[in-house]
Parts: sequence; structure tokens; C-alpha cells
Amino acid sequence: EIDVFGSMATGLFLPSSDIDLVIHFVADEDKNEEERSKNAASKEENNEVNKIDSQKDWKEHIAASSGSRMQRFADAIRRAWYAEGKLSYLEVVDSARVPIVKLTHKPTKISIDLSFERRNGKESADLMNGMLAKIPPLRPLCFVLKAYTAARGINEPYSGGIGSFLLQMMIVSFLQMRCREEFNRGRQACANVKNLGSMLLEFLELYGIDFNYVTTGISVRNDGSYFPKGASERKEHFWIPGKPFSLAVENPNDIIADVGRSTFRIQMIQKSFELSFKVLLAHISEPPVPAVSLLETIIPVTEEMRERKKQIQTNDEVKSTSTAHRNNPNKIMNGSDMEVSSDEDGIYIDVDDESSEGSSRYTSKSRKRSRNGRRGGGMKSRKRGRGYKTSDV
Repeated sequence: EIDVFGSMATGLFLPSSDIDLVIHFVADEDKNEEERSKNAASKEENNEVNKIDSQKDWKEHIAASSGSRMQRFADAIRRAWYAEGKLSYLEVVDSARVPIVKLTHKPTKISIDLSFERRNGKESADLMNGMLAKIPPLRPLCFVLKAYTAARGINEPYSGGIGSFLLQMMIVSFLQMRCREEFNRGRQACANVKNLGSMLLEFLELYGIDFNYVTTGISVRNDGSYFPKGASERKEHFWIPGKPFSLAVENPNDIIADVGRSTFRIQMIQKSFELSFKVLLAHISEPPVPAVSLLETIIPVTEEMRERKKQIQTNDEVKSTSTAHRNNPNKIMNGSDMEVSSDEDGIYIDVDDESSEGSSRYTSKSRKRSRNGRRGGGMKSRKRGRGYKTSDV
């Protein structure tokens, strides 16, 4: 049985995202696993594979001697696809917290991450789908920040980066705390949900400057909270000796599981968030630093993006021609009858000024967060000398 989970199951995938698959084996396969391993060991002891006279014997030897399903699967894919030119990349990552097989189908350039018997994948997807329905800003922020981490190569958990689920939990926690602060200030909770630019800046500021990674853990259960990593009931699962700067994020489906444990490059990621916040702040403060696209200053535009944009424009032209012909089948369409508009190359967040608080300036004094989430456990005052309008983002 094969299930799809991750971004493909939640709709939070980018054009370059991997497809996450999990394979569940039937009971008969599970019962035969131990027997297969014993047979492989017996063959090795008896030197039955010292002489291999044919390709068929070699294939049988590989199938019998491989110790894990993951390696046998990778061997089968390599034999079936490599000779036909269908495989451009294949790797077995068995050192990760969740071992996976990574492969890329050459004709379609589709990348696949495949794991075995992973039971929590569907639960995580169901959890995220529920949160997406309840928190409107979550989806666009996920798209932008996934593109941001992918552009910097910090989006792979096995290399110490922030995986999709961890990033989503960080965004959910940020939005939960933000709504609580809005409510405590007497404002309608998340009233300016469409001011995504302001939210992006606040996210980068929180995890790039303000958040105390040494003492603070994150939970998104019960409308979100922070907890001390060193507390007696938490220390065993969320405090890593020798790595005090680790990111501790509770898995809402398994409260003793730390989603951020594998992110060993968190200090570098924190610096990346901090730098990006300061870059964006420079472009929207007064006087502003001119830029064609604000997001292009932190998410570089690639040739793949440009090609995809051209393809979308071509598809729009075809749809426009087809629609006009159906409405007036006697009219012959030509180039002068079509109008295609385009923006400058870049990635944008649309902001509705009417949903924000007008021209109120954004300063460090206008916002407060939970004391446990701040560096040092409390407010950290800073004077920037320059403010910006939320409507400018």
C-alpha cells in the first residue's frame, strides 16, 4: 500500500517540491523479513555467492543479501530505470531520523522521497489541513518561506535544515502568538490578515532576533504556547546535551517527539533570518532603498522561474483564444485581439492596505510577545531609528 503525505497531501507544494511517499507492507511480507535475513546470512557463511556465472544469479544474490527493504528497493529502481535513462539521481539516506530513499525521474525531473512504514505521515497531513482551514494567512506564508528556505538550501532535515513540517509548526506558532497579542491590545484578532508583508517581517524578526533558542520550546497545542526546555517534564525529550542552541518544537501528534531535533544548522538558519529581516527593513524604511521587487532581495529569481512564467503566459493566451472563439465562433482570433499583461520578473506578495491599520508605523515598541519567547525571557528593547509603514510592505 502506498500513501502520499507531506506537501502533496496538504496542497503546500512548490513546483520544485519533492513528492513524499510511504510504503506499507502486507503482513506476509513482514513475516518473511526475518526469514529472508537468515537466508542471506546462511548464504554468506557457506560462500554460495563466491562464483556468480550469470546476470540472473547476480540479481538473485542482490535480492537475498541486502539487509534492508530500503536498499533492496533502491537496487530494484537502479536496475529497472538506469539502463533506460529514466534515473538521474538515487540516494539511500539511512542516517536520517526517518530513513528515506531519494530519487529523481529523469524524463519528468520529478523528485521523490520514499520511506517505509511511516505511520505519522497521514496524521501530520490531516493536522495541517485542519490548521490551513482555520488560519487564512498560513498558506501564503508557507509558500513564501518554503521558497525562501529552498533558495538557500536549508530545507532538508537530513542535512540539518528546516523540513516542511517543522517550518509549518514555526509559522503556526508565530501566528498563534501574534493573534493573542492583537487580542490583548484590544484589537480584533488577526484583523490585518491580508497584510502578509508585515507578517513576513515579523516572522523573520522573531526567529532571527528575538526568539531564545537556548531556553524556549514551542508547542502549537491548545492555541499555542512556549515552554522551558529545561523543565523536569520536558528536559528528557527536548534538551540536547552539548547542543543548547537546538530548536525544540513539540509534535502535536506525539507530545514527547521533538520535530526540530535534526535541525543541527539552526544557528546558521537564525542568522539567515536575521539578515533577511534587516535587508527587507532597509528597503521599506524611510528613506526607502529602491527595489524592483522586495521579495527578490531575499528570494533570488531563477531561470526556472522565468521559464515557468513564460509557460503560464502561453497557457493564458491559449485559454483566452479558446474562450473568445467559443463566445464568437465566427470571429477569427489573431495577435491583435489578445492582450497579455505581465509584471517585472520576481516574486510578490499582494497586500491589501484596507485590511491593515493604515499608515501606522512599525516599531519595536508597538509589539510585545510572550516573555518566555523573548531572548533572556523578557522584552528586549532596541532602537532602530527608522520605522516603516505596514502599508509599504
